Amino acid sequence: AGMTKDLKMLLQQAGASVINSASAASRLLTDMSGGGVESSSGPLVFLCDDSSTNKGCGVSDALFRQAKKLIENSPASEEAEDARVLCLHFGWLFDSISCAAPMRAAAYEPSAPRSRALWALTARNGAAATGDESQVY
Repeated sequence: AGMTKDLKMLLQQAGASVINSASAASRLLTDMSGGGVESSSGPLVFLCDDSSTNKGCGVSDALFRQAKKLIENSPASEEAEDARVLCLHFGWLFDSISCAAPMRAAAYEPSAPRSRALWALTARNGAAATGDESQVY
């Protein structure tokens, strides 16, 4: 619980909007799919812990399917600014803060199978973290 609180504080100080529930993340993904969220608002970032199971990873099967559909329906691009969804290990946040620059998402593979599958989709699309304000679940 202590690390979660610290992560939320860091994210808010960095200008991110923190989404605290799967239902809120699902609504945001729905809005993003329908064009209801401006692309300039930054990507939806799923920050994953060290959980090695799908049950503990925080990315439900329904969220995975929604995010996968959004990624697959977005034009593939090598440009970081074009990433709509990122899924990565929370170490990305600390490293990005330490380096004062967003680190490439491809280097931060989560442990749980479902999170890793979502990470692989975003990494395959050339996604990198951006300096834009991000929506974090």
